[in-house]
Order: sequence, then structure tokens, then C-alpha cells
Amino acid sequence: MYSKSLESHNEKFNMLMKKFEEMTTSGVTACKEAEQFKCQLKNVQHVNTLEQEVMKTKYETQISQSKLQGEQKLETIKKLDNEVLKLAANLTEQESKIQVLETQHKALNKQLENKEQEILSLKIHNCRDESGGDFTSVQSTIKSGENTTRNTQPIPSVTIIGTSNTKGIDPQGMSSRYSINKVVAYTLSETESKVRSLTNVPKVLVFHSLTNDIKTCHPDECIFKMETIINISLELFPDTKIVLSLPTPRADNPTFNNRGLLISALLKEKFNDNKMIAFCDNSNLSYKKRTAQKFLDTRDGVHLNESGIRVFASNLRDCIDNILGLPSRHSYNYGNRHPYDGQRDYNQNFRGRGRGHQGNPRGGRGGRGR
Repeated sequence: MYSKSLESHNEKFNMLMKKFEEMTTSGVTACKEAEQFKCQLKNVQHVNTLEQEVMKTKYETQISQSKLQGEQKLETIKKLDNEVLKLAANLTEQESKIQVLETQHKALNKQLENKEQEILSLKIHNCRDESGGDFTSVQSTIKSGENTTRNTQPIPSVTIIGTSNTKGIDPQGMSSRYSINKVVAYTLSETESKVRSLTNVPKVLVFHSLTNDIKTCHPDECIFKMETIINISLELFPDTKIVLSLPTPRADNPTFNNRGLLISALLKEKFNDNKMIAFCDNSNLSYKKRTAQKFLDTRDGVHLNESGIRVFASNLRDCIDNILGLPSRHSYNYGNRHPYDGQRDYNQNFRGRGRGHQGNPRGGRGGRGR
């Protein structure tokens, strides 16, 4: 009995010891786990602290860089503001200089205009015939018994067929050494009709008929029509000399003005060697190849005003005088020094006129091409 009881106690003791050992082992394990958790917690805290320090450092660095950049931008803005102020001051100074120059320019333009008007007035004065241009009141100074053969010869007749610009020409104001008959024809077709209907044979036939057809016809067509008119004229009046008045400058349309220049060049080339034809070059109504507005009617930029008509009439008279072999008007021979000088260059403006195209206005059958 006693031994069974002892064995029972031993078994209980062993069981308790086993449980104790198990509990001890569990406690040790728990302690170890607690220590590990504590270490992990410390590591996490250390990492968080380190990351916070890194982030703080980065943030402080960014703030420092932004502040530095802001200061640099402010410095740049200040420099730009100073440059802008300098430029504004310089601009104000330049504007003042420009105003002064504009005032001087206006004054010089006014002086130039006055000088041009003076030259134009001299030209207009000199283009009038010395006898006053009166064909009907020339007094005879021939004494009884003197030879009157030379003085009784009829003066040459000149027929001008042209557009509206010829209507303003005063025939009696051009020259007393020939009579002038004006015929208005607005187009080349009308010009051809007027030539066919002429009853009197003129000594000189002047054509100023291209102005209006330039707007509606191609240059080649204008050349063809003009050539037809010339051939008809030479067939009807073999001894009549022809003056081709080239188109006057115009300001209504650059294309039309360029066509006029082209047609002028083509006509000169085509009839350059024809001894019966001379050219009246009206380029002195322009200045440096640009249309001179002062000679044009401001309403349309095509028709000539009073001043333009006078220069135009002077151009025609020069050409007619030369083709008739009459003495030139020496008093206004300005050469090529001024845009309104009539361009009295015999060699350049008149070709194919026999001996006369060499610069002798009275030589042979020649004269100046105007």
C-alpha cells in the first residue's frame, strides 16, 4: 500500500516538475521573444529617427536653395529694371532726335519744292515762243524791193492726235514757226480712224494715243495696233514725219505704269532705225523712275494737271522743232542735272535720224527723240 502511494506521489511530482520545466521553458522563450521585440522596436525607432533627420536635412537644403534662387532672381530683376530704365531714357532721347530730324527734313523738302518750282517756272517761261506764240499777229518787217521768197513760204503744219492730255495744250503757246491742229482720239482704234479721215497732209503727225489702251490691252497688242497706225500713216502720207509720244507716267496702278514703260522700250526698239519716226520721251514727268505726283491730277492719278501739261507741251515742241530741223531753244538746255529738265540728250533720246542723231539738232533729217 505504502509503495503504491509513494509511486503515485512520485508520478505527481514528476508531472509537476515537467509542467514547471515546460513553464520555465515557455518563460524563457517569452523573455527571448520580448527581448527580440524590444530590439526590433529600438531598431524601428532608430530608423524612424534617421529618416526624420534625413527628411529634415533635405527639407532644410531645399529651403536654402529656394531662398538662394529667389535672391538671384530678385537680383536679375533689379538688373533688368535698370536696363529698361536706360533703354527708356535712350528711346526718349532718340525720339527727340527724330523729331528734330523730321522738322529739318520738312524744312529741306520745302526748300527743295521751292527750288523745283523755280526751275519749273523757268522751264515754262522758256518753253514759250520768243514772239509770244501768236500765229496771226506777226508784223511784216520786209522793205519794198526786198526778196520775199523766204518769208512768203507757208509755215509747216503739225497734227497732234491724242488722248485727253493733249486737249490742254495751247497750240498758239507752243511755237509760231509751225501751225498746230489738234485731234482728240481716246483709243488706238479711234486714232486709226482719225488718221484715215485726215484731209490735209501734215508736215508732222504726232501720236499720243497709248494711255487708255494700256489698261485693257496686252503690251504686244498695243505694239501691234501702233505699228498698224504707223504703216497706214506712212502709206497715206509718205512725206510726213511721225512723232510717237510715249506714255506719260501714271499713279493709279503700278501695273499700268509698268506696262507703259515696257511699251515705250518695245516701241523704241522696234522703230529705232526708221528715219521717219522720232520719239517724244515724257519720262521727265517722273522723278528717279517714280511718278511725280505734282504733275498729275490728284483725282485720278492719270491725267496731267496744268503744270504737267506745260512740261508735256514743252517735250512735244522740242521733238517737233528737231524733226523739222528748227534751231533748238538753247536758253533752257539744262542737260540731265534735274528731273524736270526735259532730258535734252540728243544721242540717248533720239536715234535713227540720219546725221541729226549724232548731237547736231540741225543736221540732216535728224533731231532729238522726245
